[in-house]
Amino acid sequence: SEEVQKQLKESEQRYRLLTENFPGAVYICKNDEYYSMLYLTDEIYKLTGYTKEEFLSNKISLVDIFHPDDKDYISNEINNKVEQRSPYHLFYRILHKEGYWVWIEEIGTGVWDNHNLLYLQGYLIDITTKKEEEEKQKAKAKRLIVEQEILNEIIVNPYFANGDFKNLAKIITEKIANRLKIPRVNIWLFNRD
Repeated sequence: SEEVQKQLKESEQRYRLLTENFPGAVYICKNDEYYSMLYLTDEIYKLTGYTKEEFLSNKISLVDIFHPDDKDYISNEINNKVEQRSPYHLFYRILHKEGYWVWIEEIGTGVWDNHNLLYLQGYLIDITTKKEEEEKQKAKAKRLIVEQEILNEIIVNPYFANGDFKNLAKIITEKIANRLKIPRVNIWLFNRD
């Protein structure tokens, strides 16, 4: 409609100033099943491997590259928030043209004219490195907890007090194997002491 076109023109002018130096991709899209793009910054190429022209001409849509496990979560989250007229904030994976997964953080909102939802607008940022770092930290923390629990159990064991290393070693290896869900653990002694 004429009104939407006018609104878009104004938004684009405002956006151009804001988005030139923005670290992620900024978009304006329809709230349809493909989130058809009406406006997009060049940064989308870095995120996805596809050009903004490919998105704007509907050759490709974001929905085509959403991780299958994330699709429902994304549309439910956007629909719920748009219904409540509040911003949405999402974390999901997309498949880059080169064949690897990229973690995306998206923040967006609906734009209304009275009661008509004109379009959605927001931005997408690549948070893959942040995500991987988080996973590493999580794994590290988990391991520390396991180590601490095993140490606590060993300290109260009578073999520990008696200095019975042979039986203690047996218990330590069993506990570690159990906790880490691995079949075998060995303790190597390099010298008698």
